[in-house]
Amino acid sequence: SSDIVHEDFDGECVILNLTLGTYYALSKTASKIVTCVLEGTRVEELATLSGEAFEPADVQAFLSELVRLDLIAPTPGASPQPVSASLRTEAQTWADQPTVEVFDDLADLILADPIHDTEASVGWPTIPAAEQNQKRAG
Repeated sequence: SSDIVHEDFDGECVILNLTLGTYYALSKTASKIVTCVLEGTRVEELATLSGEAFEPADVQAFLSELVRLDLIAPTPGASPQPVSASLRTEAQTWADQPTVEVFDDLADLILADPIHDTEASVGWPTIPAAEQNQKRAG
C-alpha cells in the first residue's frame, strides 16, 4: 500500500503506517527477512535460512504478525526469487529472533503532517476547498 513506507537505518528497518500514524521497528534479522520478502523470496525458503538461530516456525510467526498488522500481504501468482549465496551465508550468523516492535506515541504528530493533504493535480500541500472559502470569508 502507498500508506506503508519503510526505511533502513544501519541494517534495521523502520516501517511507518501513514494512515494510522503507527511506526514499527524491526530487529536486524527481521529487517533482512523483510528485504527478502520484498524481493520475492519464498517464505518456505526464508524459514530454512537461519540454521540454529531460530526455528522455521519463528519466521512463519513473524511474517504472520506482519500480515496481521497489514504491513505486508501475500501476492498470488508472484514469481518466487532465490536467495542469493551471500545472504544464505550471512543468514548463518543471524543471532536475534525476527521481531517487530509497535509504537504509536507519535501518531498524533504523524497524522497532523500536511504531507497527507496532497493531490497530484493541485500540488502540495492542498488546503480543502471548504477551508479555503472559510479563510477568504473570515
